[in-house]
Order: sequence, then C-alpha cells, then structure tokens
Amino acid sequence: MSLMTLGDLERAKLTSQHKQERDGRIRDRIKAVLLHDKGWSLRQIAEALLISDEAVRNHIQDYDSSRKLCPEGGGSKEKLSRVQSEKLELHLQKHTYLYVKDIVAYVEAVFGIAYTVRELRDWLQRHGFSYKKPAVVPGKANKEQQEKWLVEYNKLRQELPPDETICFIDGVHPTHNVQPAYGWIKKGVIYNTYYEHVDDFREAVFGFFTVLSSVTVGSVLGQMLRGRVRDKFHPIQAPAANF
Repeated sequence: MSLMTLGDLERAKLTSQHKQERDGRIRDRIKAVLLHDKGWSLRQIAEALLISDEAVRNHIQDYDSSRKLCPEGGGSKEKLSRVQSEKLELHLQKHTYLYVKDIVAYVEAVFGIAYTVRELRDWLQRHGFSYKKPAVVPGKANKEQQEKWLVEYNKLRQELPPDETICFIDGVHPTHNVQPAYGWIKKGVIYNTYYEHVDDFREAVFGFFTVLSSVTVGSVLGQMLRGRVRDKFHPIQAPAANF
C-alpha cells in the first residue's frame, strides 16, 4: 500500500477534529490516517487500535480517495474529492458566508455536486469551520501622522486650482463589510478580511478610481457623484476622476 502524505494544514485539521470528535469510530479512522502519515505499518496501526489490518486499510483508502471519515450508516459520506475540498476551503477563507444555503448553491454551481443544508453544515464542521462573529479590531491612530496630514491637506486646499475638486470617500472597498457580522469562519481565525494581500486591496481601490476616471460630468452617475462632493480628495498615484 503506497504511503499517503498529508500537508501541515490537513494534519493539524485532523488533529483538532480528533480532539473534538465524540464518535469513537471516527476517532479511530483519524488515528489510522495520522499514524499512516507518520509511516506506521498497517499491522502496527491495527495493533494500536485493536482492529484488523483490513479495517485499517479500508479506513486509509476511504480517506485517501474521498476524504471519508464517517463509517457506513454513520453520517454523510464525502461528496467532494480531496482537491475540491481544498479549493472550497480556500474559497471560504476568502469569502465569508452568512447562510449555509448560499454555500450549497456555490458548491453546486462550481463543482456540480448537490448537498443538503444539513450535509454541508456537517462538512463545514468536519473541516474546522464554525459559525461565529469575527472580532472587531480597532484602528490604531497615529497622532503625529494625523497632524502632518492636516498640514498637507490645508496646503492642498489653499493651492487647489479653481477647476479641480477634492472628493472624500470611505477608506474601505465598497464590498468590504465594516460591521462585524456572523458567518462561517475557520476555527482559530479571530477576524476575516475580504483581501488576503494588501496588493490585492490596493489594486481593487485603484480599479475603483479607474472606473471613476471614465465617468463624465454630464453622465447620470457623474451628476450624482458631483452632487455629493463637499471637499477635496487627492488619490496618490491613482487615476484622477473627470468630475
């Protein structure tokens, strides 16, 4: 039997699941997989778990082929393959869902696999997700930087040409949720972000300004935005708006 190698993240997930699992049959399957990953033989694992060599072989093959940990007649069988499960986990770590039904719809649309809400809720729990509210991390204001900005801002206002306007916008992406809300989040994660890397966030913000740069004063959107202008805003190294 070929050796199945687990990644660090998957190994940690199984270890965490073993600590929380109440079903002894599932715990045995997890132990069989983890011990096999350490290089134990089927006979050694069978002796440690007090089960047959064939049972150990079946446990490992079930997990290797479909990530199955639930015994027959004891829970939902994994419908997603190993690769599909990994892709879904990555997606859920970048996009927080409020309702399981929305994840069900995503799985069916992307992978063509139908889950019930209960089945997918079980999948989420087996893969280390829990329904919780992310912790709110307060902003850290720098007094010196704020005072420096005020000096530069006042200078900009005084020197601004009469045909230019500064616009203020919220300091977040329009799709970023600034209010803490419940959702399915990986255990151990205290808060969730829409963008994993700051470069991705910067690109999205600059993309927003690029869209603004194509808006003309005479357009409906341009008139709506211009009517909301109350002061000046200068986006550094970003495309300028036409209004």
